[in-house]
Amino acid sequence: MSVSVPAILASEHIEYLPYVETATAQIAMVVLLSTFMTPVFVKILDSKKA
Repeated sequence: MSVSVPAILASEHIEYLPYVETATAQIAMVVLLSTFMTPVFVKILDSKKA
């Protein structure tokens, strides 16, 4: 869903059209990174707590 936001914005504001592809790729990368890194960080923080 978040990956579709740049295209939605560009459909309403044509001046953003050149940035849709780059913005979509950046958002997809952040989503993937957070998907895999969040459990790692939680595990590290949990092990320091105990």
